[in-house]
Formats: sequence, C-alpha cells, structure tokens
Amino acid sequence: MLLKQIQCLLVAMMLFSSFVGGYVCNGGYRYVCNGGRWRQSICVTAISASGDTQKEQAVEAALLVLSEYNDAYLARIKSGRLRGLTPEGVALERAQSLKVEGMAAERQALQNATRLLSSKSTEVTLGIMAESGVRGLGALRAWVSGLSLPKGVLRAVDENGLEVPLDKWNDQAVYIKYNSSDRGDAYMKPYNGGYVGCIFQPKLADGEFRQYGDLPLNTLRE
Repeated sequence: MLLKQIQCLLVAMMLFSSFVGGYVCNGGYRYVCNGGRWRQSICVTAISASGDTQKEQAVEAALLVLSEYNDAYLARIKSGRLRGLTPEGVALERAQSLKVEGMAAERQALQNATRLLSSKSTEVTLGIMAESGVRGLGALRAWVSGLSLPKGVLRAVDENGLEVPLDKWNDQAVYIKYNSSDRGDAYMKPYNGGYVGCIFQPKLADGEFRQYGDLPLNTLRE
C-alpha cells in the first residue's frame, strides 16, 4: 500500500501543478489516489488556485511523502527488532519485497521531496551514518550536491572531539553531521550504532522541527 501511495504522490509531484491534501487538481478535474490509481471528478480548486497556493501544496505533498516513508520505516525497524533482524536485515527484506522497480520509484519520490523541501528551507541539517568513512564521504558529497547546499570544510574528530587526519576513519563506521547554516561545514566521528542512512532535517519558514530518516544513503546519488 505504501508503494502504491508513493507512486501516486510521485505522479502528482511530477505531472500535476496543484496538490491538495490527498488529491490533485488539474485542468478543472480532481484526481483522487485510490489503490495506486487515479480516480477523476470535478475540481474547482485547480481553476482558482494562485501560484503561491500551488507552491504551498507542493510543499505539503513533499512533507506527506517523507512523513509516510518515515512512519513505515520506523514500523519496519520495530517489527524487525522483534523478529531479531538487524537494520541491515530489515533493509534487505525491504529490497526483496519491493524489487528493482519499486525501489526505483521510492527513491525517485524521496529525491523529489527532499530537493523541494531543501529549496524552501532556511536551514538544512544532515546526519549521515555509514559503514566506513569512505562511503560516508561519498554520501555527504551526493546529498550536499544533490540538494544544492553550500559546501564547507569537513573535519574528522576522535571520541573526545580532538581533530585527527581525515583518512583515519576510512575503514570504520562513522557519523557525519552537516549544517547548511554553518557555512556548510561538517564533522566526522566514529560511530558504533548499527544503523546506516541519512537523517534529513529541513527548517522551513514556519520554524517547526521536522526530522525524517533514516533515508537511504543513495537517495541523492546519481
């Protein structure tokens, strides 16, 4: 069901100019996403919606994509933990369930949503968890470039916060913290948790705290 909803939302964000709640309006008609298919009826909103309203609706659509992914992700992790699965095991189970086509559709929806929200944010914070410093650095570059965020300086630190050579954690699990408002600077430190992914925190004009993730590391990789 989540995949079908993501597919509907992906179509909405790519093809339709107006999105309202759980439906989109286009050309005077209202399209409701039901079971992965669009149902048509009359819609007045599409005729009268202003440019600002359409932009707000696009943001709402992006937030919905990330919120639904986040809820499903947390539910999968909880279920996996009860069944004795590691986060990696849960991710593998998910990939086998969605297969290549489903994973590609989900990734595209997450790309569109994170890029739109980043472009509307006054500040973006990223928390990257990776199996190695090499992969973490690659993910950082992909996310910063993919979201058109400022590129600052990356420092590597040890458990006590003391700076160390950047390649010290090349083969060790790391956590990278990035903040766009801090000139795009970031730091990398050892990480002993079992999770892999990116935490995405967009700060919109309303100032509300929002956090999504762990999103797949390759979400923004071309």
